[in-house]
Amino acid sequence: MSDLKELLKDYLLLRYEQGKVDIEERIDSVAHSLVSLLFISTLLSSTLLFISLGIAFWINAWLHSDFLGFLIVGGTSLLLLVGFLLSRKRFPFYQRLVNKIKDNVHVS
Repeated sequence: MSDLKELLKDYLLLRYEQGKVDIEERIDSVAHSLVSLLFISTLLSSTLLFISLGIAFWINAWLHSDFLGFLIVGGTSLLLLVGFLLSRKRFPFYQRLVNKIKDNVHVS
């Protein structure tokens, strides 16, 4: 009877350790995805910022103005942002990212 208790105790301890390892792997996966997303977002945002500034300065020189280029680029960016927010359900990338995070967080 004590052997059976020992086997059961060892089995439960092993299952507990296996559960901890599974959770650590899922947390690792989610953290890796988020860090990658943060890195790519930062890189793309910086690139977009410098391209926008270049276009704004170019429009300023073309229109002989100090601020109209920035207003035009800012207004265009605002319109693109509003358009994206209104139609974000149509973009599969956003939904795939949310689903991937949900799948990795779900403990089975």
